[in-house]
Amino acid sequence: MLPRCAVKAMVASVLGGVEMVDRVALVTGGTSGIGVASAEVLLAAGYRVAVPFGANQAAAHSFPGRTGIPFFS
Repeated sequence: MLPRCAVKAMVASVLGGVEMVDRVALVTGGTSGIGVASAEVLLAAGYRVAVPFGANQAAAHSFPGRTGIPFFS
């Protein structure tokens, strides 16, 4: 797996120069691994971020406290 800093750099480079006003991102798999890094970069870039979760309730319930991003089941 890629380090979180590498994922953040890749997502940030994809977003470079894109206007972020009134944008919403739905990040599937966002409560762990690459999804967390992607959700954090999108939030920092000005997106409203929503993260659905499936089976990993422990990760989902700790996610908002770690990132400030809400999750949905």
